[in-house]
Amino acid sequence: MASSIGLTRHLHRATTAPRFQAYHRSLAISYHSKTRSSNTQYRSFSQTCAPKAKGIPQTMTMKIPAQVSPKSRMREMSPDTMPTDFGLLPGTFVKPEGKDMPAFFKEPQLRLRMEWVWIKQWVANFIATIAYHKYYFKKLPLELKERKGIAKRLHRIMYTEFAGGNEAALKEICCTGLETSLLSRLRRRPANEKVSWKMSYIRSPSTFYTGARVVSDRATKIPDLPDSGLRQVVVRICSHQNTASYSERLSEDREQTFVTPRTEKAQAITEYVVIQKLRINGEDVPWKIWGFTKPTTVDELDSHHFSGGLSAKERLEMMQETLSGKK
Repeated sequence: MASSIGLTRHLHRATTAPRFQAYHRSLAISYHSKTRSSNTQYRSFSQTCAPKAKGIPQTMTMKIPAQVSPKSRMREMSPDTMPTDFGLLPGTFVKPEGKDMPAFFKEPQLRLRMEWVWIKQWVANFIATIAYHKYYFKKLPLELKERKGIAKRLHRIMYTEFAGGNEAALKEICCTGLETSLLSRLRRRPANEKVSWKMSYIRSPSTFYTGARVVSDRATKIPDLPDSGLRQVVVRICSHQNTASYSERLSEDREQTFVTPRTEKAQAITEYVVIQKLRINGEDVPWKIWGFTKPTTVDELDSHHFSGGLSAKERLEMMQETLSGKK
């Protein structure tokens, strides 16, 4: 978020600095001339700059305002002023669908490795989430049963309001990055263009025949910010989606509306929707949709985030260091 707070101060310093320097040069010249000899006469550049002029102090000091540390600024933030886009938590393992994983009979070692990493991550994340709600913030509800329903609701609202061009609704449910992207696309849409969107869930085994499945749930405290934390849940949503755009034009007598179809697209799609819930200085922010991510690949297993030598505590510390900007 851009700010113009420092502009006025910068201009003020630029205009006053030359005057301040000229004044000190005149004082220095007068002083050195006086000390060379008592018979030497000197003349100041102006009477107003003479060292003994009435009302002019012999020494001048500039008081530098105290600097506010980043930690102090963060402690003063409220949910309304705190940025909501922290990115996807590092080390998030997003399990792919079975058909996108290495085959058991063709690549058994790779498949077993991916399954083992997923199990370890699931156990570590589950323990961390329980600790987040029962130890760090004891009054926070776990909402384990509600996670999938929340993701499906936000997912449907986002697409519906985007099709309808409702900017206010998108700002309410989307994190900063996704909100910026969607609003930018909306403002490029022609004024006479209308969009319709329809969806039905694909009830397959990969979603336990519900159309949606939680594949990751992580939570962590935000370092250097008291009573604050972040929880992110990744939900796989499989659906049939139909999007159509058309333009409307009024007749000359403005009594009839002519509709001209433009594009229509139907597709079966699997999306990995990321929702998150923030807690800032003891105040909870409602669930929002952060955006979308992709499933973890075999190549990403070599990342240090999934290293076999890291303990659950070390993974948690790594995640917190990323949030605090140390990495």
